[in-house]
Amino acid sequence: MKVTKTASRYSQSLVELATEKKILDEVASDIKSIEGIIKESGDFRTMLKSRVIKAEKKAEILEAILNGKVNELTLRFAILLSKNGRASLLHEITKDFRERFEIHNRILRMRLISAVALDEETKGKIKAVIKADDWNDIIFEEVIDPSIIGGYILRTDFIQFDAGVKSQLEEIKNAFLNKTIAA
Repeated sequence: MKVTKTASRYSQSLVELATEKKILDEVASDIKSIEGIIKESGDFRTMLKSRVIKAEKKAEILEAILNGKVNELTLRFAILLSKNGRASLLHEITKDFRERFEIHNRILRMRLISAVALDEETKGKIKAVIKADDWNDIIFEEVIDPSIIGGYILRTDFIQFDAGVKSQLEEIKNAFLNKTIAA
């Protein structure tokens, strides 16, 4: 999901305010709970996106759901968001907040794609190499893709490291094709 500039600005503001008030971890926990509600309740998602339900009513609903369950800052943020007619951005904001929180805490989230599930020892070795780059923690989102034959591919939003057998075989094939063409 692509995050809009507006959602990113709201998210950044919440991170900065929570950091200033020294409650970033608590707000991050609240945001994770809200993310869970969004993922599990189709009715909640529909309500957030609805153009029929007025902003004030959405604010009331959010307050009823979140009051007493989240930090006061998180509650006021959700209500303000709704009153500003931005409740439909809540899912994007929670995603962007999580990413900002992880970067703030030097946590790197990577997609680990392999032909078969990797054992903990292998994942530990991969993490050790990456942690040398000054990350506090590495979180792998594991994906099994038998088409890569063997090895693994590491992906973030910005880079990809491909140690898959399939890509290595393709490189060898291309090298042979280039030699026979040049000869």
